[in-house]
Amino acid sequence: MELGEHRMRSLTAPVQVSANAESASNQVLPVIVGSGNTIQIPVTINVSQTDVTLQREESIYQLKSLHQKMLLKSCSHLHDYGSHPEAIKPSTSTHFTEPWMTKGEMGPAVHEHDMIEAESAARQWDEVYKCKTVQLTGIFQTFPQESYAPRVIVTKGIAGIGKTACIQWLLYNWATGNCLSQYDFVFPLPFRELSLLPDGQKYTLIDLLNHYYPHLNFEKLLSSSPKLLLIFDGLDECQLMLNFSSCSECRSVSEPITPTSHIINLVRGNLLPAASIWITSRPVAVNCIPLSHVDIVTEIQGFLDCHKETYFCKRLGKNGLQVISHLKKYTALYAMCYIPAFCWLLATIFEHSPLLMQEKYMPQSLTEIYTNFLLVAVAYQHHRSNGKRRSMNDANALLRVNKAVIRNLARMAYYGLKSNKLVFFEQDLNNYHLNIPEICEGLIREFVVEDYGPFCKKAYAFVHLTIQEYLAALFVIISCSSPKQAITLALQPNYCFGNSNYPSLFVAFKEFCQEAIKSPNGHLDFFLRFLCGLGRESNHDLVQGLLETPEDNSEVASLMADYIGKLLKKNVSPERCLNLLHCLSELKANSLADEIKNSMATGALSFGTLSLAEYSALAFVLQTSGGSLEKFVLNQYIAAPDGVKRLSPVAKLHRKLWFEKSTLNEETGNCVKYILSSYKSQVKEIRFRILNVKDSGWMKLCEALASPHCKVETVMIRNCRLKAHHYEELGKILVQNHHITELDLCYNDGGDEGVKLLSIGLLGNSCNIRTLRVNKNSLTDQCCQDLAVIVYSSQSLTELYLHANKLGDSGIKLLCTGLRNDKCQLEKLSLFQCGLTSNCCADLAETLYTMRNLKKLALRGNKLQNNGVRQLCGPLQRPDCTIQHLGLEGCGLFYECCEDLATVLEMNKSLKSLSLDWNELGDTGGRLLSRGLLSPTCILQNLELEGCGLTEECCHDLALALSSNKSLLSLNLSENELEDNGVTLLCAGLKHPNCQLQRLILQNNGLTGSCCKDLKQSLGAHSHLTLLDLSKNYLNDLSIADLQEAATRCPHHCTIELRWNKFSSQGSIKLKAMENQRDGLKVVLNT
Repeated sequence: MELGEHRMRSLTAPVQVSANAESASNQVLPVIVGSGNTIQIPVTINVSQTDVTLQREESIYQLKSLHQKMLLKSCSHLHDYGSHPEAIKPSTSTHFTEPWMTKGEMGPAVHEHDMIEAESAARQWDEVYKCKTVQLTGIFQTFPQESYAPRVIVTKGIAGIGKTACIQWLLYNWATGNCLSQYDFVFPLPFRELSLLPDGQKYTLIDLLNHYYPHLNFEKLLSSSPKLLLIFDGLDECQLMLNFSSCSECRSVSEPITPTSHIINLVRGNLLPAASIWITSRPVAVNCIPLSHVDIVTEIQGFLDCHKETYFCKRLGKNGLQVISHLKKYTALYAMCYIPAFCWLLATIFEHSPLLMQEKYMPQSLTEIYTNFLLVAVAYQHHRSNGKRRSMNDANALLRVNKAVIRNLARMAYYGLKSNKLVFFEQDLNNYHLNIPEICEGLIREFVVEDYGPFCKKAYAFVHLTIQEYLAALFVIISCSSPKQAITLALQPNYCFGNSNYPSLFVAFKEFCQEAIKSPNGHLDFFLRFLCGLGRESNHDLVQGLLETPEDNSEVASLMADYIGKLLKKNVSPERCLNLLHCLSELKANSLADEIKNSMATGALSFGTLSLAEYSALAFVLQTSGGSLEKFVLNQYIAAPDGVKRLSPVAKLHRKLWFEKSTLNEETGNCVKYILSSYKSQVKEIRFRILNVKDSGWMKLCEALASPHCKVETVMIRNCRLKAHHYEELGKILVQNHHITELDLCYNDGGDEGVKLLSIGLLGNSCNIRTLRVNKNSLTDQCCQDLAVIVYSSQSLTELYLHANKLGDSGIKLLCTGLRNDKCQLEKLSLFQCGLTSNCCADLAETLYTMRNLKKLALRGNKLQNNGVRQLCGPLQRPDCTIQHLGLEGCGLFYECCEDLATVLEMNKSLKSLSLDWNELGDTGGRLLSRGLLSPTCILQNLELEGCGLTEECCHDLALALSSNKSLLSLNLSENELEDNGVTLLCAGLKHPNCQLQRLILQNNGLTGSCCKDLKQSLGAHSHLTLLDLSKNYLNDLSIADLQEAATRCPHHCTIELRWNKFSSQGSIKLKAMENQRDGLKVVLNT
């Protein structure tokens, strides 16, 4: 076939071509130039998945924008229930003060009144561990030491601590694009509103969400798999039964189930597994959520001192600091200001009644504060309703006008408190004759907050629990003003008001006292305080407008105080006793506490002779004194174990518990257990020394340390004659208690068997011991195999101290087998006086070649001698050696080893401290070491050469080193024979601009006044000295003039030690006066 023919056939043959066109693309079809043929090409248009995704993203963006606008409307202003009409609502962006929040474990349900917890906790906040602080904006970010961002977070905090305000602030900032950018949508779902849903009604998750957010299309929204954050606020207000064990599984958003099942399946991750869940709760309800479903627990601790100042300055402007200054004079009130709601209440009072900010008018007790709040609210309610301002002088007239409403409100508060009811509904209000207009427009809005559920059902709650408690106490006062009304208190039948010789208020008070002291959780504590405060005639007079025909109550306060005094002598729990002391404070009956204060101030307090009531008063004084809660010394109080129990509410708030030179028996052991095993215990360190330990007392201590509530991290039990069986019990505790990180058992008799028994706990997976001290424990080489296993098997041990045990060379060789293991994490090893010789140094050297974590090695008091140290210098001279601190004090060394040590100084890239005290190095050794210091590669910062036989002969070389070495900061040359000439030579180096020395110690060097002239010249403009120690020399009054001139030349914050010299008493006075010549100068003389 000809080529042309082939071409013609090709052109006339049917053409089959197809083309694909993507959505939104231009398709170019082929054209045959010069041909009349028509080519038909089928074009398939593919609508791309990308385009659909873009359309969905655009739709989601629109929904998100709409949702953010809706949230901004509700979150742009903070709730401020007491503001009057013309007041500008506080802006969320400018008026919110972020409280302090910490990361913490979920503990048991709290068994104390929220405000009792507040008073206890507030004392310790400024001594916090900042590493546990959680920033509100970073709550859903990955936490340190966590490998993933948390999905479920529970945040707990007492009533009024700011949980809801924090949520509101975060919602506002998400809506404005300032935080939580990882979430496409954030949905608050308060438990109070969820509880309003009809019982047993089933909903799909889509329907449920549409009820609350009808402006969104959740079917479309959830189909796009957005990143969601669901916020469930107020678990403690949830009236739904959250039974995680019996709830059936649901994984479909379209399956109808009860609201309870929705919540449980969301938390479990069955529904919306990619969504984050944030739950807030008071501590009392936090355990409704099983810990296994919670990734992180945080706790809002409230305002630190800096936050209090910020809050009051934002609310009260320039008057804020004045208010803070006044509150600090009343420790109990100032401590309560850690609760934002309490700060709000105070600010409301001062904002609306500026006269109260003047010191002579300022309220000084809780009752005075809440009574003034009542009066302020009445005055401004009248202003709202009638447009007329009325002063607080007209308060009683206004109270009479509003008597019925206030009485009904107080009655609801009273019966709600008795039945532990915090949330009320419309039917409750009707039962107490409180109508809706009054709720919306009248006085009640100052006290009650209103919530709307999804079905227009409303719920009401008092702004804060303490307001309900105050009004409940006020109801008692109102009722007792009329015998007919007193019956409404529903007291026990034997309390017959009409037949009593006492005022009815006192009769009621006695029954409430009995109820309060029997309460296991203190739920009536603040109610009782308010009742006592209102029993005072001055407070009673302020609310006269609410009373009917009041009886003579002039003696009620003294009757109350006497009755409380009798209760304090009885067997009442320590926490309730402490509250009774607060009640006396409200009554201004402080004679018992004042007596204790005076005895403490004069030193006349004899703890062994105190009564139980006086111990309770002591606890009250300690709690309200504002003093440090760093250390509680049990010895002072142990003579009366029952007294210690009365002190326990305060004792357990201290960071350290000390017990020394006494007997640990069952009785004292119970005291220790009571303090350490309390849920509220803040004790982090126990220090027990020189105790006669009985087995019964030891078991109580072990029970305390094994308690799940115990937070002790450092256990120090020294010189208590502990035996191997004691160590066995400690080993069992280490298996259970993961808080303990430091265990100090020095100067006991545990022996080799004790270490073996202790190792059972040290090798447990839950053990977190980082530091173990077993100095002088009668250990021998027999325990070293167990120690070797411990050092390479423990995942946490980094410090091991074995001072004064006869381990010997054979023991160290066994220990080195563990140290050389790659799993060994040890950083500090102390073998002081362990009977070592040069025979073990080859094993130690081999160990140093392989260890990459060891930073500190202490070999003091062993007979290593020159040969042993030379062997150690091999690995120490390697640049990759990690040793930073090396202690070779008293090792029988002579100058011959100093050449090797000088090479270590030249070659080692990590050694910062070298101690060679009490070795006979002599001047030759000093010169050789100076050669190492002269090396530009030397990084040594601290050199100890105390008692090394040095004289002035080596001082020229040391001076050259000082003038060249820029790393050396501390030099100890004490107990040598440098004398004045040697110091004069040293001063040439000290004056050099290159010298960076900060500490120079020259104790007992035979110095006289003649060297002081050179020393004063060395303290010039280039000097960095912060410590010059010239103690134990022969300086006398003739040296004072030079020392005075030296004082004017020395750097700021310098200390000159001149103890045990030859100064006269007048000379000492002149020397001490030098501190006035230079800021920061400290002169230390004989005490």
